[in-house]
Amino acid sequence: MARPWLPPLLLAAYALAFAWRALGGGLLIVDDHPGQLYRLARVVELGPWPWWLDPGWWAGYAELQYYPPGAAYLGAALHVFSPGALGPDAAYQMLLWVIYVLPGATTYLLLVRVLGRPWLALPGAFLALTLSGGSRSGVEEGLRWGLIAARLGWSLLPLLALSLRSWAARAKPPLAAALILASIILIHPAHAPAGLVLVFLCAAEGPGALRARMASAGLLTLAAGGLAAFWLVPLLAHLFSRTRPRRRDFPSLRLLREARRLPRAVSIACHDLQALLPRKLEHNRAVWAHRHDGRTDLVFLG
Repeated sequence: MARPWLPPLLLAAYALAFAWRALGGGLLIVDDHPGQLYRLARVVELGPWPWWLDPGWWAGYAELQYYPPGAAYLGAALHVFSPGALGPDAAYQMLLWVIYVLPGATTYLLLVRVLGRPWLALPGAFLALTLSGGSRSGVEEGLRWGLIAARLGWSLLPLLALSLRSWAARAKPPLAAALILASIILIHPAHAPAGLVLVFLCAAEGPGALRARMASAGLLTLAAGGLAAFWLVPLLAHLFSRTRPRRRDFPSLRLLREARRLPRAVSIACHDLQALLPRKLEHNRAVWAHRHDGRTDLVFLG
C-alpha cells in the first residue's frame, strides 16, 4: 500500500516540531523582528495605505511606502480575521509559524503535481523547508534574523509555478498567476525576476503561436504590476525624482569644511567621493570618511 498520506504527515510533523521548539518560547525580539512587528502594528492601527504618514516617527514617515508591505498585510489579515482573538503580537507570532512552514508546503504541492508521487516529492519539500546556509530566505536569516519578507516571497514561487502549469496545456494564462506575482512584488520584489522567468518560460511551452503566448505573458506581467501599482508607482516616482545635490551644497563636504575649525576629529557618512577628492576615481562612492587635522581618510570605497 502506497499510503499517500504518510509523506505530507511526516513533513508536517517535522515542521511543527521544529516550529514549536524555535518559536514556541515566546515572541522573537532580536535583530529585525521588532521592526517587522512595528510595521504589522502600523497596518492594524493606521490602515493599509502605504503613503500615510506614521506619527510614530518624528515629523511623520510613510514607512510602508519604502519597505515592501506584503508581510505586514498578511500579519494584519491574521489579526482582522481572528475576531479580536489575536493582538498584533500574537498575530506576528502566528505569522512566523506560517512563514516557516510555507516553503515546504508549497514546494511539496508543486512536486506532487509534477512528479505524481508523494514520496518523490518529500525530499525536495524537506530541502525547501530546512534550507539555510547563507540564503536570505533560509531558516537562519529568513526566520531567526527576521528577514521574513524574503522567506515569505520565496515560498510563493512554487505556487506561481503551480498556477502556471495548466498554461502549458491551453492558450490563455491563468488569472491566479497575476495575483500571485503581484503578491511576490508586494512581499519581496527581489524575487520578482524569478517569477518573471517562470512566466516567460511557461509562455515558451504549450499550444499556440509563440508570439501570441509571449504577448499573453507580457499582459500577465502588466496585470501583476497593476495590482501592485498602489505601492510600486509611488515608490518608483520617489526613486526617480531624487536629484543629485550640487557639489557646493553637498552636506558631507560642508561638515568636513566646518570640522577644520574645530579642535576635534569628526567622522561622517558620505556618499559622493567626488565631493571629497579632486581627481576622478573608478569607484565613485565612499561609505565612511574620517576628518582630522585637515586630512580626510577614506575607510571604505564602494
